[in-house]
Amino acid sequence: MSKVIQNKYIYIVFILLFFAISLIIKKDEVNKNIGAPNIEAPYHVLHTVNAYIKNDISQHYFLPTVTLEKEIDKFIPWGATVPDAQGNYFYTSFTATTFIFPYLYFKLTGADLTIQNLVKFNYLLQLLSTVMIFLLLRKINFKASQNKVLSNMASFLATIIIFIFSTEFMVSFGLGYWAQSISQLLIILQLFILVSIYEDGFTHKKLILLGLVSIAFCYTEWTGFSTTGLISLYFLYLFITSKSKDYLKIFIILLSSIIVGGLLIVAHYGFVIGFENLFNALYARFSARSTDKIDYMFLFVGYINSYGLYLFILPILYSILLKNKADSGINYKSFHLLILFSLFLLVENIIMMQHAVQFSFDRLKFGVLLVVLFDLFFLHFLNTKRSAYANVIVGGGNYIVSNSKYRHL
Repeated sequence: MSKVIQNKYIYIVFILLFFAISLIIKKDEVNKNIGAPNIEAPYHVLHTVNAYIKNDISQHYFLPTVTLEKEIDKFIPWGATVPDAQGNYFYTSFTATTFIFPYLYFKLTGADLTIQNLVKFNYLLQLLSTVMIFLLLRKINFKASQNKVLSNMASFLATIIIFIFSTEFMVSFGLGYWAQSISQLLIILQLFILVSIYEDGFTHKKLILLGLVSIAFCYTEWTGFSTTGLISLYFLYLFITSKSKDYLKIFIILLSSIIVGGLLIVAHYGFVIGFENLFNALYARFSARSTDKIDYMFLFVGYINSYGLYLFILPILYSILLKNKADSGINYKSFHLLILFSLFLLVENIIMMQHAVQFSFDRLKFGVLLVVLFDLFFLHFLNTKRSAYANVIVGGGNYIVSNSKYRHL
């Protein structure tokens, strides 16, 4: 029995089971196209995928076009889009990644271009993100506790309550597909590689992989620039204090990935719509979505809407944890990089606050911080006699959030 509960694959099977339960819970909302804010986002994706399919590539170059194939469709403005010389209009707030992957999914599967089929693609992204965050937390937990059973159980519990059953994940990994569904996976990949380098040692293969993932992250979503930039400064600080050239190499590769990611965006758009048009559009969208357009209180309320009781449960749990920290036998330093990285993710929500308030899927990234904090809490309490009490508190809150709150986001 001991070997069974140490086996990570047993927990992955249970993750699949709980994931299936979450799909059953939100089945009616998905089938009826109800219960999700910002429902225009997935329809926007379907429209662009349709344009990719019907247009010749020379009409869009896989930029986020909103113009269809007929001549009568040309030179028709559409929201905050920018035209090329042929009268095709392109969306500049998010890059091609948001649309290319669904396009490839529909082409490879041959599925009809419907929102329900787009949701299936979104489910796949959620499942990959969920399994990966479980494996990442499990790795850190074992470093911190040297106990496989505790590592598995803590990471499993934290993963299912946040990455499967939290309000925001129920909605945004359902009808609410947008760039953040893909960037969530890239966030975990980037963090996984950083943790592997930080905890297990530096290799050039890891460094190259880190660079590629970081470029993809920056190209996909603006959070990639802020988070990669901030975490690069952290590794620069480590280099200055330790004089380790490995940290300097990490800093250089992260900084380089920001530059490359930015240049890819500029080149991809600039050669089609013109560089002046691109920079004017980017400035306009940044101005419309920035912090000075909205009060901080609205962002806080947004986090409450997205994660509900978890935000109120955590302070209570951590007040108990801090009183018993010395008796836990846990090496808390192993969590420093995860927590720091998770906090850096939220900087983009502050810079682009109007967007984070209006579009709930932009608050998905807050779930990374929550899953790390809940994981640390579970690891602590599963190592004490208070674990049953803790599970009742969190489990009860989780039931309320997942079965009712998400329908009213």
